[in-house]
Amino acid sequence: MTTALIPVDVPALQPLQGSAEYDDLESGLKAIFMAVFERHLRPGERQLNLHGMPHLGTAALMERVLKANGLPLVRRDDTRTAFLMKAALSRNKRRGMIFLRQYLQATWPNVWKVEPLYHPIATANEYPKHITPLGTLNLGNGITAVYDDYDGTAEPVLYRTDWQGTTRLASSTGWLTNILRQSRNLSTAPWMQNLGGFWKSESVAAVVGPDNVTGDVTKFTATGYPHHIFTMQPGINAVAGARTVSLWVLVPSGQSVGRFGVGVTWDGIESAGGMYSAFNRWVRVSGTATLAASRSRLELSIYPNGVNPLPGFFFYACYAQDEPGTVANSFLATGANPSTHADYTIDANGVATFADGLIPPTPIMLFRTSRVRVTLPVSSDNGRGLSEVGKAFRSVLAARLMLELQLSTVFDDVGLDGGIALANGAMGVMPVLATGTLS
Repeated sequence: MTTALIPVDVPALQPLQGSAEYDDLESGLKAIFMAVFERHLRPGERQLNLHGMPHLGTAALMERVLKANGLPLVRRDDTRTAFLMKAALSRNKRRGMIFLRQYLQATWPNVWKVEPLYHPIATANEYPKHITPLGTLNLGNGITAVYDDYDGTAEPVLYRTDWQGTTRLASSTGWLTNILRQSRNLSTAPWMQNLGGFWKSESVAAVVGPDNVTGDVTKFTATGYPHHIFTMQPGINAVAGARTVSLWVLVPSGQSVGRFGVGVTWDGIESAGGMYSAFNRWVRVSGTATLAASRSRLELSIYPNGVNPLPGFFFYACYAQDEPGTVANSFLATGANPSTHADYTIDANGVATFADGLIPPTPIMLFRTSRVRVTLPVSSDNGRGLSEVGKAFRSVLAARLMLELQLSTVFDDVGLDGGIALANGAMGVMPVLATGTLS
């Protein structure tokens, strides 16, 4: 039984029913005519009257109109089919992607995925060889490109995973900055012991740093109390605004320390820090604060168990960095002067060239193609999904119309947890009568 999207009352033959009947013969003829009309002419009348709004008609009428317009739909619930056909015939100029999602949701509720496909600008002449959905791309050597909210104009965000963990890389439009001098070894000038010499600093060549390199580690030993500030650097000229200071710290166990705090102070005014409980391994500690004005002195503090250290307490530190913003980026080593650095540059074709040369130049800027990837789980629809997708997406339009549509679907066999294969990876065209740009 067909359930119409909007129920339409069937017009009755009221004028004929209410007409005068001269005798029994005329009454019989009228009854015969009305019975013949309802049995043999009414279906045709309904299809003719509803041809301009077929979504209100029967399943047979909807199927006929759909085929005539080149839009095959999987036979399911008539109400959903009517809704989809109404959307298909409305010719909304922004309906391309929206209708595709409506189609999939009505046919396979909550088990589908639609992904617009992109292609590198640098290899546009090889299109569609390198099409890919947005997300996270592995560029090799621990570098990934993240395309969240990518619009084709702004650069993707690049991260590197190495001994520092996962840190954001800096491009030529966002230079990495470290205003601290001698940022690797903290026992040399301009780093100084502070406040009466209650800390002793010494370079220890035998200790391996967080990057498995020896010779750049400073050992700090408390020689008195209550002062806890162990070192500072004058003349850093930290500008106003958000600042983040970070350094690598190793606190050996066996010193009756359960947690240790790290404090950061600029000119003794703005401060930041955090508490940590990692021992016998290098951890990167950091503090972020918003400076009201430029500052000329940085002070770093260690609080064993959150209080002043006792004489004899010691720890190791190296690789300090002071940079703008609220995120500790990848470490940038400095010498006698502050430094700025770009991990990579991007040319006019969207190709990234990395300063360390560990991976070859790689295209990272993409353009949005007219292709869309549709993914269904293999188990969807009790195993009938594959054959029905094949029927629904079979090419039925002339080549000229397909070029105007510019909306296609690529079905990839990505395993039991992902998509399904259609005709050994062949492409199918989704004829959705799109008349405007795909959105």
